[in-house]
Amino acid sequence: MVPQAHGGRRREAELDHRRRLQEYVLPLAGPEIQRQFEEMLRTRDAIEKSVAPDDSTSREMTRQLDYVLEKFLLFTYQIVQWHAYLVRLAGDRAQGAGTQELVDRLMQQLDAQVARLQSQQQRASDDATARCCGRTSTFWRRSAP
Repeated sequence: MVPQAHGGRRREAELDHRRRLQEYVLPLAGPEIQRQFEEMLRTRDAIEKSVAPDDSTSREMTRQLDYVLEKFLLFTYQIVQWHAYLVRLAGDRAQGAGTQELVDRLMQQLDAQVARLQSQQQRASDDATARCCGRTSTFWRRSAP
């Protein structure tokens, strides 16, 4: 069981994270999404006020509502990024960039991402091999006569 003091600090950290995310994402979103989020937040606050604070079920319910609010903000951020990307593509097309140029640029970005992922995978594999071989060597050294 987590001590209440630790749980309270964790809860405060979660709320602080959501507040910072909210301050960053909502100004980028449209007024309809802002209105939806505010309505969800008011609903969450009304539910929190209507239940007993000592009840573990009500605490879990408000934590789940906080989780939904955070996911809403993260999803909204992804939508905002997608719209910005489409605007950049439309701007490139308006500036005369042809379809092939856009495809080439996207392929370069994809190739760079694949190379980064392969490099990370190789490092992780090398680390795992080193840990495995290091243990094996130690085992054989200890069991040798």
